Amino acid sequence: MREHIRLVAVCAVAWLQPAHGTAATVAPADSAERQVLESAANDLEQRLLHCGCMYDHPDLDAYLQGVADHLLAADSTAAGAIRVRALRNPDANAFALPNGAIFITTGLLQRLDSEAQVATVLGHEMTHYKRSHAVQELRHERHAAAWSRGLGALFAATFAVLTRNQNMTGLAANLTNKSAELWYMTSVSGYSQDMEREADREGLRRMTAAGYDASEGVVAFERLAAAVHDEGHEATPYFSSHPRLAERIASYQLLIGGEYAGETGPGRRIGRDEYGAHTPGLALDQVEILLAARQPDRASSILTAELETSETARARYLEGEAVRRRLPTVDGETLALTAYERAAALPDPPPEAVRQAAMIHRLRGENADALREFQRYLELAPAADDAPLVRAFLAGQAVSPKSSPLPGDPR
Repeated sequence: MREHIRLVAVCAVAWLQPAHGTAATVAPADSAERQVLESAANDLEQRLLHCGCMYDHPDLDAYLQGVADHLLAADSTAAGAIRVRALRNPDANAFALPNGAIFITTGLLQRLDSEAQVATVLGHEMTHYKRSHAVQELRHERHAAAWSRGLGALFAATFAVLTRNQNMTGLAANLTNKSAELWYMTSVSGYSQDMEREADREGLRRMTAAGYDASEGVVAFERLAAAVHDEGHEATPYFSSHPRLAERIASYQLLIGGEYAGETGPGRRIGRDEYGAHTPGLALDQVEILLAARQPDRASSILTAELETSETARARYLEGEAVRRRLPTVDGETLALTAYERAAALPDPPPEAVRQAAMIHRLRGENADALREFQRYLELAPAADDAPLVRAFLAGQAVSPKSSPLPGDPR
């Protein structure tokens, strides 16, 4: 079944891929068509907002909105309302809908490390919106032909694979062909080469007009390229494929080496500290997202970098979770126990770290250690859902540890 879905995804990407390298010669859509697309965009936006897919950190959303507003305020040609929000997703991506809604994933935000890099991404996506690129691209003959052949029926399965988010299956299940087509265009397939170059040029103009360092534009796309390399090509959004990112990087390098050569260096805004102040905990949140998406190797990579700079109880707990998923063996169990116990010894340990350590001790028949850790778990989380069962175990009312594991048994 997994191979079948993967084949569907690959076929859909190939079928819907626009003709890159050709100029967008389609005339602007008439008001009726724009109205249909805006309705589809509103539908998509509302589905995303209510599918449990949002990152739901108001401070970060407000910060991202502030960067977008700053770009708009510095650009006399900008028009239209822009709404920026962070979207929970294991992969690095960003997209703009033709109603002004821009979504940037936690996967991308975790990779960026400055406000100027965020401004690069938002300036790029704002150009797609302002220049009505989705409207133009969706009128392309190849898109119309593809959807008339019934690819809409395959969209939900393709969408679930490409996003690696099972919540998204419900989001996509009842989309109209127009809404599904719009989603695929903006967040997966991408735009023609000419439209992307226009977004590069206009996005860079916007960020430099707002006072940002133009060189961060290259850094932003280099970081996205690194993310795509780490993610691998399986089910990666076509927008983020290596050939396109190589074009983006080359485009920015050419612009910065030419007309924007004077827009770098002292006096230009980077905002590294400001970005860090608005993204505390994002890296570890992304680790949890990756673990939920069954990608422990990528989660471990982030944890390694985090633990090199700061050891926290939460990071050590997540290290144990990642190890347990990567190595479902006795050796992995031992490494996980070490991480859980290290987490339990640090300030503010997650109760789950203590509980997992207790479970491993219990499964090993190390009852004294298990009793000690379960007692501490109840001290840390007396109202936990499984607290009554743990109390029963401690009172001697539970059966043998080997024969009746508690919920959440690490094995």
